[in-house]
Amino acid sequence: MRCMAACLAIAILLPASSGCGRLTRLSIFKRPEPCTFNPRATKEEIVAHVNRFVTEEGARPPLTSWRAMQARVTLPGMPGVPATVVVEAPSRVRIRAAMYVSNSELADVGCNEEEIWMWHKFAPQEIVTIKHEHVSQALQQMPIPLDPDWMMEVLGVAPVDLSASQLRRPNDPNARWVDLVSQLTTPNGETVVRVVRFNLCHGQIVEHRIERPDGTPLAIAKLGDYSADSSGAFMMPHLVEIECPGMPQPSGRTETASLRLELGPIYANPARLADAEWQVPHQNGVTRRQFVPPGAAPIRTADPRGRFREPLLRDASAESTTRMDVIEQAGSASVRPEAYSPGALRSSSDPLPPERESAPRPFPARP
Repeated sequence: MRCMAACLAIAILLPASSGCGRLTRLSIFKRPEPCTFNPRATKEEIVAHVNRFVTEEGARPPLTSWRAMQARVTLPGMPGVPATVVVEAPSRVRIRAAMYVSNSELADVGCNEEEIWMWHKFAPQEIVTIKHEHVSQALQQMPIPLDPDWMMEVLGVAPVDLSASQLRRPNDPNARWVDLVSQLTTPNGETVVRVVRFNLCHGQIVEHRIERPDGTPLAIAKLGDYSADSSGAFMMPHLVEIECPGMPQPSGRTETASLRLELGPIYANPARLADAEWQVPHQNGVTRRQFVPPGAAPIRTADPRGRFREPLLRDASAESTTRMDVIEQAGSASVRPEAYSPGALRSSSDPLPPERESAPRPFPARP
């Protein structure tokens, strides 16, 4: 699996901060909303409803990207910090988190078509990157997350492939949910079970799960606080809670990594972002290190003295050593503020610039 690195790296690395968020409104006295979806809907009806926003419908273009410039990242037991979230199909995500008041950046993590990157304040002199084809090996040794295809579905910009799924209804006839269950094979050959829980009352996905065949959870994404985006065309979750049990830590222990994203106004299909937004950040004094699994080919370095090799984990056998190859030496990169801008986050009082009209991109065909 690949790129939830962007998300869970924040969950593991961010410090505590103070603040209040969008979702603090009281709801205990609110009347439950009436059911609007057919509780006896078929699998075909549910799948069509789930994917209605990522397919073109009349004059409405499909949802292929969105951004939330007034978001908040929260860790368990800790108040949240301001963040921006930008998503673009088929595999682009970028999350930046910052401190209150000073607006200094805490983390910059993201994913493009080729690799994942992670930078955080506690290791300010280096940025770690992982190629998509190396993520399955990295998952066994580093606290990184999952497949970008899964994240695109969780974040609502890719159709959920439920063609091979089975519809499972609970034994309780009064239950208002069903599960769509299917099996898939990960890049490293492991068979896992994929579960999509659907609320039959409101017609919303409330949970995505990836499990082992014995039911052991590998990743859970809970969705809530559905409301319209700024255009009113798309109903989208403004609360995303992600949990990955058993994530490996640098100490060798395994822990549950979790993350809560609270999203302010969501701007759907904004004007296409510059390519620099989706490139690995560059800055003087920051070394770029790329994860390299055992037996992988050497990586060319930009440093004239040749390739640097520094093991991430030291094994007795040199042939089985995982490396972190330096592919850009600290001090050798040019400063590119548009691609790496600590403190460039908008405050909650900054107005969002008006959206420019742009033709929506059709969702690319997936292999």
